Amino acid sequence: MGSNIKIRIIIDFLIVIFIAMAFPWWLSLGLVFLGIFLYRNFYEAFLFAFVMDSVYSVTKNLFFGRMFVYIVIVFVLFLFVRWFKERLRL
Repeated sequence: MGSNIKIRIIIDFLIVIFIAMAFPWWLSLGLVFLGIFLYRNFYEAFLFAFVMDSVYSVTKNLFFGRMFVYIVIVFVLFLFVRWFKERLRL
């Protein structure tokens, strides 16, 4: 438990730093994806997605003027990675 939880806390901390320091959105989303892939129940991803929507979300034509795009992206990634890991039996 010790080493695994330390890495999880480090990933959480890096995501918070990346969001707070206004790094590009894809770096934060990449770390969220890494956390979802490495850990079975990485529910913090939804909290980080909500924060990213609050910080980066602007209604753009890129996403058809929709808000809360990151929550949808993280939810789809979460379901896909969970399904994929079940198929691989990881």
